[in-house]
Amino acid sequence: MDEVDREDLTYLMTKIIDSEFEESDWGRVERALALLDQSRGSGDEDWTQGRNELYRLLERYQRTRRGLRDSLSEKTEKPAPQLIREHAVQLLHKVGHVPRQERRADDSA
Repeated sequence: MDEVDREDLTYLMTKIIDSEFEESDWGRVERALALLDQSRGSGDEDWTQGRNELYRLLERYQRTRRGLRDSLSEKTEKPAPQLIREHAVQLLHKVGHVPRQERRADDSA
């Protein structure tokens, strides 16, 4: 995985973790994360499918946040479950992502 893909993945994981989806969408997020994880050993197709699914979910989430769902009194969306947060962080570590504060400490040494 090159630096551009790593940055793309970092962006996606940050946006996904900060989003609120319905239960069924969190299942789709988990399946997309599994595809991304598989892509580390099997090639580009899993990476593309997983990444595209996450972007589709984010796009729909952003559209609905601006749409009618904001005016509904009963909120049906939920924040990221702990297992998905953990999976996202593990995936970032597996691809060699170094959080910004760690990078700064390493660069100054």
